[in-house]
Amino acid sequence: MKNKILIIAAHPDDEVLGCFGTIARLIKEGYEAYTLILGEGKTSRNENNLEEQKNILENELIMANNTIGIKKVFREYFSDNSFDDTNLLKIVKAIENVKNEIKPNIIFTHYENDLNIDHQITYKAVITATRSLTNESVKEIYSFEILSSTEWSYPLSFQPNVFLM
Repeated sequence: MKNKILIIAAHPDDEVLGCFGTIARLIKEGYEAYTLILGEGKTSRNENNLEEQKNILENELIMANNTIGIKKVFREYFSDNSFDDTNLLKIVKAIENVKNEIKPNIIFTHYENDLNIDHQITYKAVITATRSLTNESVKEIYSFEILSSTEWSYPLSFQPNVFLM
C-alpha cells in the first residue's frame, strides 16, 4: 500500500508555510500527497479589489501545490477567521469527505494551541474526523507551526518532537 498524506490547512498558504519542505521531500521518496484547504482566506482583510485578490490567491494555491507534486487540491470556503461561527460538525464532515475519498494514512495539520482561531478549530476538527473507529485509515497526525500566529500563544509554544533530517 502506498503511503498517502493529506495536508489539512485552514487557509491558502498555511500548507506552504507549515509543511511544504517536508512534504516535497516525502513526495520525492514516493509518497502521494493531497491538500485540503478549509477557508477562503481573504474576507477578513480590508483589501481593495477583494475578488481580484481572491482569484490571485486561488491561482497561487494551485501553482504552489502543483510545483511540489501534490496530486489534488480539495477546497472548502468557510469564512476567513470565522470558523468559530461555523458549526464544527460541518467542518468535520468536510474533512471526513476528503479523508474517505483518498484514505490517507498520514495527516499534517495545524498546532492545536495556535493563536489563530481557524487554526485551532481545524486541529480540533481533524482530531474529531480521525477518531479511532473501525477501518480508520489515518495512523499518524503531525502538527505544524505557522510563523506569525503559532508563536504568539505563549506559554503554549509550539515544541516539535519529530524532525526529518
